[in-house]
Amino acid sequence: MKGSVRVATPKAPAATVGVIFDIKRFAIHDGPGIRTTVFFKGCPMACQWCHNPESIRIEQQVALYGERCIACGNCRAVCPKLSGRKGLAPDVILDGRCDECGRCVPTCYAGAVELAGRTVSVDEVVDVVTKDRPFYETSGGGVTLSGGEPTMQFEFCRALLTALKAAGLHTALDTCGYLPWDRLKTLLPLVDLFLYDLKVVSRAKHLRSTGVDNRIIIENLTLLSAAGAAVQLRFPAVRGVNSSGRDLKRLARVVLSFRP
Repeated sequence: MKGSVRVATPKAPAATVGVIFDIKRFAIHDGPGIRTTVFFKGCPMACQWCHNPESIRIEQQVALYGERCIACGNCRAVCPKLSGRKGLAPDVILDGRCDECGRCVPTCYAGAVELAGRTVSVDEVVDVVTKDRPFYETSGGGVTLSGGEPTMQFEFCRALLTALKAAGLHTALDTCGYLPWDRLKTLLPLVDLFLYDLKVVSRAKHLRSTGVDNRIIIENLTLLSAAGAAVQLRFPAVRGVNSSGRDLKRLARVVLSFRP
């Protein structure tokens, strides 16, 4: 729309710059010990139960938290889609008219609309995560790359892992495993622990509930195990999707196939 301002991702060398939407310090559920988790934007899946939907697209975008809206009307004055019309920015977002210019964000002191995603360099991330080195050392913790799917921004992911290892930090990669093995295997020397998400064992159910086939995911899991990688398998039990007795038996067969 004429006069609108789009939020564009700055162009920069892929290996040194990436798009993230959060850095969570003192994380205790993303690997051993006290950790810092870096959340990447971008995911090849669209899981029906996704708890970070703002992570699916790589691009920076406007995120809506409708329960916070207090209908103050501040956003109405700056939204180019509401010029001369009734309504609020959340209405524009929900009905699909929003072009994510981001003008409403600084006007919303209730935090109902926020920008999800920012461009950062490897050095910027390392500067943040190394501040908590004492906690990592005393708890056996480190840094976890999560998302989204970190390997969607593969060169940035690899460059960041390289820098973290050079800094002497324990690294964990939370991944869905949906990438070519030739790429995944290059990360083996850089990752101390793979937090491997297996959403659904049934290929047909996996396709229906995530939008992608799981063949390459199970193949990569097998190859990681054969390569001697440290893998912690994660399985989200979702009622009506993958938690039936049959689903769990299929999962058990996968797990038992990796027993030494």
